[in-house]
Amino acid sequence: MKNKLLISVMSLCLLLGCKEENGLGDQNSKEQIIHRHITAYSKRYGLAEYWKNPGKYMAINALDGNLKTCFARGGEHPYFKKSLGSNILKIDFHQHIKVDTIKIAAGCFFNTKYYKLNNRLKDIKLSFYSFNDSYHESFRLKDIMHYQVLKLKDAYRFSYVVFNVESLYQGLKYDDTCISDIKFYYKGKEVVIKNIDRIKEGERWSLISFFERDLFLMLNRGSAYCYGNSLTPSEFIFTSDGKFRINSDDYDERISFFKEVKRWKVVDGRFFLLVKNKWQLVDYRFDDRHSEFTCYIYKVGNKNLRDEHGRPLNLENTTEKDEEDRPVKLENNTEQDIGGCSCTQ
Repeated sequence: MKNKLLISVMSLCLLLGCKEENGLGDQNSKEQIIHRHITAYSKRYGLAEYWKNPGKYMAINALDGNLKTCFARGGEHPYFKKSLGSNILKIDFHQHIKVDTIKIAAGCFFNTKYYKLNNRLKDIKLSFYSFNDSYHESFRLKDIMHYQVLKLKDAYRFSYVVFNVESLYQGLKYDDTCISDIKFYYKGKEVVIKNIDRIKEGERWSLISFFERDLFLMLNRGSAYCYGNSLTPSEFIFTSDGKFRINSDDYDERISFFKEVKRWKVVDGRFFLLVKNKWQLVDYRFDDRHSEFTCYIYKVGNKNLRDEHGRPLNLENTTEKDEEDRPVKLENNTEQDIGGCSCTQ
């Protein structure tokens, strides 16, 4: 009788153990901790508003566990829409981790208003890479302002993952595509990222240094196309001591606005021009699609020089009010579970 009872108890324990191992509540799996090295990549000149707030929407924001911050890929660049189908985000852990579940807050979760105003991910493809193997899975996300759970077909061991965008839920106003948070799990335990604030601060200053370097390179050689592709770089002179002048006697309407510009400066990755004795922030965009790396000027202060597609505007009476700052009110959120590629909206 004792032997039968012992066998029954052992069988019950094994049964319960199997169920726990396959669920999200396993307490015996080893905790995976990222202490220092983790890198989130996105095309730096694809970040939203990098000309105005360098680092505000950087890729590492998607890993800080804070729904008041987000990673935003800027759709304001006229060539962004052509990049659908390519990667929007790459996360490199600099070590191998094992993951069977991912939770994602796909969208701008500041509040419901800005969730709808910005783009949200719809169809995505995840590619996981290790030294010798790669794994690929596709998911369709719901258009809901909640964490969504992506259950992988298997537990993958990898060192970096790439998020590819296949389609979007279009924003009502902005063309920025946002991800507020991503979490990785194995057997119910989250992959812990330590020192995320220090990592973020280092990435922010790295971005600022990157933008400043390219700005100085462009401006010192005069390669800032202020109005129209036909304008030659030699017509605008940005000297190393911060002075600006027009190297032309023909002040046609393309460059008449710049007769009032006297000086230039770069501060914390932002570009300013001194216009009528007032420093004005410059909305600039880098274009590195071709062999010639070019800086285009879209707006100086409130003066628009190009439309949203990059086409030059008539400079007469082209002003636009600055957009309001985006609030950071946090909405309540819950988790919504979705399956793999066969799930529907």
